[in-house]
Amino acid sequence: DVCAEGARAYPHMRPGELVGGDGTRPNSGESPSGISRGDRFVYFNELDSVPMPATATVVAAVAVVAGALSRPLGSRAGLHLMSRTHSLLACFPGGGAQYGAHFDR
Repeated sequence: DVCAEGARAYPHMRPGELVGGDGTRPNSGESPSGISRGDRFVYFNELDSVPMPATATVVAAVAVVAGALSRPLGSRAGLHLMSRTHSLLACFPGGGAQYGAHFDR
């Protein structure tokens, strides 16, 4: 199941990063305000050594849906959506932790 696979992926995750428009990583594991973020992530394609069949099924299904929606949603928003990024798995801390609105590239 996907939750068990996520637990197996956790040791491979690294601290969350902010990536600048030029590709630089100015701060890993820290928010722009300097507060420790606590989130961790790993790109799905970096987990070749971890068996993740359920997650692979979900990633494939999301790719199909994204492909089907990219043209109609892009045209409604006045955008030309050309490609999608690598899928990633992320873990966010609980216990009242906060994480500001954002988008992943």
